Amino acid sequence: MYKNLYIIFTIMLLTSIFILNGIAQEYTQWHLPEGAKARLGKGSINDIKFSSDGTLLAVATSIGVWIYDAQTGKEISLIKVNYRSPLTIHRIAFSPDSKMLATGKWVLGSNIELWDVETGEKIRTLIDKIGRVYHLRFSHDGRLLSCGSWDRKVQFNIWEVDSGREVAHFTGEQNGYSEYQVSQDSSLIATDGERQILLWDTFAGKLQHAIDFPIGFISGFAFSPDNKLLVSSGRSATIWDTETGSEILELYDVEHRTSKMTFSPNGEILVGGDYDGKIKLWNINQILEKHQNEESSLSSLLRKITNRKPKYQVYKTLSGHSGSVNTLTYSSDGKTLASGSRDGTVIVWDADSMQKRYTIHGHSGPMTNLRFLDNGNKILSGSSNVSIWIWDINAMTSQFIKPNWNTYPFVFSHDDKTVVNRDINNDLQLWDIDTDKQLYTIKNDYQKTFTKLALSPDNKLLASGSRDGSVELWDISKRKHYMSLDKHTNSVNAVLFSPDGTLFASASEDGTVQLWQIQSGKKKVLQTEPNRGVGALAFSPDSKTLVSGRWDGPIQNWDTETFQHIGDYINAAGTVNSLEFSPDGKILANGLYGLIRLWDVETKTKIKEIYKAHNNSIPKFVFSPDSKTLVSGSSDGTSLIWDLEKMGIFNR
Repeated sequence: MYKNLYIIFTIMLLTSIFILNGIAQEYTQWHLPEGAKARLGKGSINDIKFSSDGTLLAVATSIGVWIYDAQTGKEISLIKVNYRSPLTIHRIAFSPDSKMLATGKWVLGSNIELWDVETGEKIRTLIDKIGRVYHLRFSHDGRLLSCGSWDRKVQFNIWEVDSGREVAHFTGEQNGYSEYQVSQDSSLIATDGERQILLWDTFAGKLQHAIDFPIGFISGFAFSPDNKLLVSSGRSATIWDTETGSEILELYDVEHRTSKMTFSPNGEILVGGDYDGKIKLWNINQILEKHQNEESSLSSLLRKITNRKPKYQVYKTLSGHSGSVNTLTYSSDGKTLASGSRDGTVIVWDADSMQKRYTIHGHSGPMTNLRFLDNGNKILSGSSNVSIWIWDINAMTSQFIKPNWNTYPFVFSHDDKTVVNRDINNDLQLWDIDTDKQLYTIKNDYQKTFTKLALSPDNKLLASGSRDGSVELWDISKRKHYMSLDKHTNSVNAVLFSPDGTLFASASEDGTVQLWQIQSGKKKVLQTEPNRGVGALAFSPDSKTLVSGRWDGPIQNWDTETFQHIGDYINAAGTVNSLEFSPDGKILANGLYGLIRLWDVETKTKIKEIYKAHNNSIPKFVFSPDSKTLVSGSSDGTSLIWDLEKMGIFNR
């Protein structure tokens, strides 16, 4: 199988847009939890910043802050933070001397921490119990640190770095918002309200402007360096006068929704990242001059009469990302631009020529697909941002593949020849892995939004689960809908075929598991507990047992022939995200929030509990064919390899 798969993915690699140059270097060994052999993936991208001297590039992720050489993109270090929340590090800032890094977290009631960039050691916690951090910035002399946050109110604080003494504080009454931006001189804060843009004066301590914004969707703000302009991005990109709160103009040549925007340090260039991965640049001075001239001309009057909008030309479009652009940042000298995308890549551009300098790979989204290849020597992993990796776990080399299909969920066939995914229209697409070409589409006339997919062992049937509780079976060979199974009363959390292909099970938020005998159509509802959601399912290798895990525990056993409940795992309470049997049937792995538990199947007792394994939930496990190695895939965008033999767990 491996030889065939090697050929398949070699061809696929040549036809893919992205190719990883080099190997997965020693960074896979940095800051591993005890017992882990290696880490695959670097966590999803939350923020990017250049150091003040331009030598370093920091990427804030769900597992910590990666420090790269800004000239080459080579990994230098990983600042590992405490395990505490999803999207752990949300915002970062370098001190003016580039020796210190400030980090702020996503979770409410968290803290601001200061780190030594060279050693990776924490210097101190500056402040505890701060709100969700949206902004961090050091003063020019490095003595002060400003922080914009939200904790059921808009908050802005300035502290002395050495003493931690608060020197300024502003609070604005606003219950909720999704975007937050602070001006360069910290005098203004922009937030989005209910169909409004709110502009706060931090020095005066009041709301300066409440701008009605009927479009209502805002994905980001950007202040010009002189603070005179505010740009809001979303369904359109609009430029506002910060002094008057009035609209100056709208950039009507924005073809797609704009996710994030920023200005160059000299204020001449406006950069916008789209949801489709494109980056567009406007010469803002030329646009404003053209706008001023046109407003005083006869053509302006004609446009107003005909209700036509002027178009302002993009002078440059950059291509390289395949997913939405989540973050943009310039170096302080304005010579370099870095962009981070949902596709898991960071691209560094020369700001003058706008040519790509290099691409950083490995910042995956939640890990959702894992399997072993080549008799356990290689791992195939896939993430929700539709990136695929093939890892050689002995040599720690890797291949990064960005396929043509670009939507999630997706599932690999058991012969590794086909991928099935849900497209943007909620139809099912089948792709040939060999050629990376689409084979055909199965039309979804039921208009269900599939969130879970599973293929039968013979690859003939596909099961889909939806948020509305629907469960459908699809005939892959005949390219059509096969049948609708009985609907759950709440969202479907898991769909699964038994290893022998005779059974199918689905689990729901409504607290039930439906177990079907496929040929006879006989069904049994396994009532775990009303309104206590079931988060995961697993069949034993011989298909005789089904285990289910409730959100609040326990892990329950069901006889698949009699449909009877045959007992629970002992003291297994907890939020169960995933379940997986070892191929020899002796071990059951289950994932909780950042926690891995391994169970003896015969005695139903716990063998091992691994704390702080991941920074987030663990939606996927896979055992090697010999049951000696376990790989855990996490929503934090990483996978960890565990040597069960060295941990004394194998051959119990």
